[in-house]
Amino acid sequence: MQSIKIEVSKDVAKEKGLAEGDQARVFNDRGELIGTVKILARSISMRGNG
Repeated sequence: MQSIKIEVSKDVAKEKGLAEGDQARVFNDRGELIGTVKILARSISMRGNG
């Protein structure tokens, strides 16, 4: 069976209360994925200021 890895930055993981290996659901109005959390050692924030 295929597994899905959900890569998350350290700051987002902390904000959402996620730990390495947790199961998480990522969703929007088009669908959802359920996978295993992988916390990234380094990441670049893609969040805008507005």
